[in-house]
Amino acid sequence: MYTESSRSHISAPNFNREPISDHDLIRGFELALGASGRRDKTLEVYTDSIKALSSFGREEGLPPLAAMDRE
Repeated sequence: MYTESSRSHISAPNFNREPISDHDLIRGFELALGASGRRDKTLEVYTDSIKALSSFGREEGLPPLAAMDRE
């Protein structure tokens, strides 16, 4: 099957080309954990850990959480 690549700049209305902020990413993580039925203490430990990683990344000049990779 022949396919042609598209050069359209049209995207879904909820698509944002800007990277998601650490704050918004962490909030979404908290909501997902809560929705999955995790205990309050688990939410607290996981959230504190990801906030510490975010803070460390900022201090070290690393990219935001959404752009981080293993390197």
